[in-house]
Amino acid sequence: MKILYAENKNLNPVSGNLVRVFVDGDYSYGYWVDEIQLFDILTPDQKNDYTKKSQIELDVTNEVAQKIIEIGLSPYKK
Repeated sequence: MKILYAENKNLNPVSGNLVRVFVDGDYSYGYWVDEIQLFDILTPDQKNDYTKKSQIELDVTNEVAQKIIEIGLSPYKK
């Protein structure tokens, strides 16, 4: 499943910073996720990519995508 980090992302993850994450190509419904929590659930290769690009799209497992949905904040009902 693809996820895209678009808004408010840092090259060096910061605790308390919320990053907008779009899951599975749905750009109308983003989840705001604490950047450190998000960084912690990535693989080592994904972490490396995350720190090199200001906007990034990654392939993640369904379990990781579900975790993002669970921990993410959204103005809409989940």
